[in-house]
Amino acid sequence: MRTLSQQACLGPIIGRFRTGGLAEDRKEILFGAHPPLQRLNDRHRKAAQLMARGRSLVEVSREVGYGPNYWSRLKNGSPVFQDALAYYRRQAEQAWASSLEREMLWPFIERWQARSRRRSQRAPSRGASG
Repeated sequence: MRTLSQQACLGPIIGRFRTGGLAEDRKEILFGAHPPLQRLNDRHRKAAQLMARGRSLVEVSREVGYGPNYWSRLKNGSPVFQDALAYYRRQAEQAWASSLEREMLWPFIERWQARSRRRSQRAPSRGASG
């Protein structure tokens, strides 16, 4: 049997199950009393960049501020923050791919440039003797 204080605490929760307010409960759990994030400030952008580069929530918290729980709520429940995180991930992937491409192609480019220099040095001497 429940005590009076337990019934008082559970009354609103049970009422929400009956009225179908589970989506509202989920929002309340994710965001507390605050509405979902509508606009990003500089801290949010910096945190999204750090997360896109693979930093943990604790590292992001130390560098940017706020707690790891705050960043976790945004990462998992804020569409605006998720869009920014996806954008910065795409940028990081593109930068990585282009650096990898340069790294892999650079030896071939150097050889091609060396050959073209040798050919350009030989070309005038052939024309002068002919």
